[in-house]
Amino acid sequence: EEQVFETIKMILRMNHCEVENLSFKTVGKYLTIYLKSRVMMRLKLTGRKHYVLTYLSQAEVEALGLVFDTPAKSEAYTSRVQFTSIAVLEAQIVELYNRLVK
Repeated sequence: EEQVFETIKMILRMNHCEVENLSFKTVGKYLTIYLKSRVMMRLKLTGRKHYVLTYLSQAEVEALGLVFDTPAKSEAYTSRVQFTSIAVLEAQIVELYNRLVK
């Protein structure tokens, strides 16, 4: 989890984002990334599927060039985006960050 968190911070730094207020917490099977006290994104890194849960709509996910998947009802998010490498999600990470700083 810490390696993924450091990769996310590196991606944000490369895109001129402030990372001092980022933190993370592992809850169950999910890694939650916070900006200040607000949830920025939640990742599932265990099991056979690795994905990010976000509040981005299907159109927003697809506009970022990623594949949208419907999350489970228990996950209470708008979208699920599967990934093989966290670097694939660079545009999504920056978009989620920008939404919270506005």
